[in-house]
Amino acid sequence: MFFGGGMRRQSSQKQTQKVQATKKGLEVTLENIYNGELLKIPHKRTRCCEKCAGKGGQNVEKCKTCKGQGRVMQMYQMGPGMYQQVQKSCDKCQGQG
Repeated sequence: MFFGGGMRRQSSQKQTQKVQATKKGLEVTLENIYNGELLKIPHKRTRCCEKCAGKGGQNVEKCKTCKGQGRVMQMYQMGPGMYQQVQKSCDKCQGQG
């Protein structure tokens, strides 16, 4: 943790979760594969809204304390001339940004 090893664990929690893989059946012939034919697979996917990042609502605002990052940096004085810089979750938005 002294060289920032503990920071990775916090940042990985903030990442968006991936959707599970989808399997689709498709009938192809050996001739299709040999000729390199392109086949279209009908598939519909859902996307998060770019305005609110999937949080819902059009009037979602970024936290003014952390500027939407969900974490803040704080400096603590350990002793004369010694400081410690710590990154932690924002208290105002509980790390939501």
